[in-house]
Amino acid sequence: MVSTIQIVGILFGVFMLYVTYLKFRKNEFTVKEMIGWFLVWISFMLLTLFSYTLDYFIRKMSLSRPIDLLTVLGILFLIALSFYNYTNIKRLQLKMEDMVRKIALEKK
Repeated sequence: MVSTIQIVGILFGVFMLYVTYLKFRKNEFTVKEMIGWFLVWISFMLLTLFSYTLDYFIRKMSLSRPIDLLTVLGILFLIALSFYNYTNIKRLQLKMEDMVRKIALEKK
């Protein structure tokens, strides 16, 4: 039987597939990026629908429910994504500072 959380997960996955497609249509994503995100969202929906396939990992990690494993993995993913975003923003900030410095020196 499909639970409410599984229905919510499937609806979220379908919505994100649609958003990914819209980003591709607006030329904000390349074909490779679209395919990569499609794989992420389809995998998410499959894991949501067939969460019993995670039982082996759940027992090994001493967790009680599949949603606990997905929550832990989600938090780890968000931490990694935050670090990645921070490093990219820092790199862009340094580039922008250099560019502003060069423009300021050229105007003198």
